[in-house]
Amino acid sequence: MKKFTFYLLILGAVFAFAHDGFAQKSDATSKAVELMTEGRFKDAIAALDKAAGKNKDLYAVYKLRAALKRMTGDFEGALNDFSLAIEQKADDGELYEMRAMMRLYTRKDAASILADLDAAVSNGRKHEKVFSTRGMIRMQLRDFEGAIADYQTAIGLRPDYAGAYLGLSSVYAMMRDDEKSAEVLENFIAAIENSGAKTETVKGEVVATSGANQVPNISGDKNVKMSEGAVIIKGLESKQMTEMPASYSPTGDMNDSAFRLEQTKNTAAAYSSLAAIYQRKQDNEKASMLVEKALRIDPQDFSALLTRGKIRTDAGNYNGAVSDFDAAIKLMPNMPPAYLGRGIAKLLAGNEVEAQKDFDKFIQIFPGGKMMLEYEIQKARGKMQQ
Repeated sequence: MKKFTFYLLILGAVFAFAHDGFAQKSDATSKAVELMTEGRFKDAIAALDKAAGKNKDLYAVYKLRAALKRMTGDFEGALNDFSLAIEQKADDGELYEMRAMMRLYTRKDAASILADLDAAVSNGRKHEKVFSTRGMIRMQLRDFEGAIADYQTAIGLRPDYAGAYLGLSSVYAMMRDDEKSAEVLENFIAAIENSGAKTETVKGEVVATSGANQVPNISGDKNVKMSEGAVIIKGLESKQMTEMPASYSPTGDMNDSAFRLEQTKNTAAAYSSLAAIYQRKQDNEKASMLVEKALRIDPQDFSALLTRGKIRTDAGNYNGAVSDFDAAIKLMPNMPPAYLGRGIAKLLAGNEVEAQKDFDKFIQIFPGGKMMLEYEIQKARGKMQQ
């Protein structure tokens, strides 16, 4: 089954169908579980389709089928099944949490995601992942006070939770409070560096990610890091998706590969986000130290490559800067700041024709960035005349 050679690590939970659900499986789901453990996901879903057609244990059937569809990448199908399960049992907070994640992955409106997360909390799902995700949604809705409260709650529940610090820092960045944004990241970095724990490096080839994305602000002068999402890692066997944990944990622990990957990538992102703040302050020495730490942890951190490209541009290392921007664009081809940065580096290196191609691409992706582009070109030309 070549289509399952990518292992989908959904942040916060590997399986939506909780451990006790498998321990007490019904006749309607037992065959599907057996097929699932053999890696026969389509057959398992077909078995559940038959059970649903006979109206057998619909709550358990819909919940397990949703989990299977989620693992095979059918997020729309999983969303529909979680909704059907909620119709059978409206007080299961886990269902609302999982439906919120499916709505997030399928880019549904933020208000519906927020409503599901509120329902999840109201029905007992009061763990750091729910609060952190709700913080992200509230931030997108520009409810900054609500987002700060949710991220702080997540940190209170799990003081080592990198994603919550990253999210909280992002809220302050959107509020134009770089000092507070930096303080949050510095506190997290100090805590992990003083803990004595060894920081892992990202292992495996990350072929796609919907997490840790860089998205331009309305003003376009900064990037805000969004830390939630799914990460797809190449090379892990699909059979691993069917291995059941000894006990179910909604948030994972450091022995769980999905949680370790999330922590590692978000730790790298904390370093790179702080580096970006110092680079904007023109403290390139501090920024360089932080960005190198980020890239040692995660060589594919987009923000770190972008920031190092800017640092190298400031230092006159235009070839090195272009190399960094090239790597960033390869990771995220539709992110305008990388094209702007590469164009400026090429312009300063005297390659105006190639620079203009990057500027055109920047405007194509980010039509609202014309004033910023003109400002950066003018600044670069002034530097060339010095």
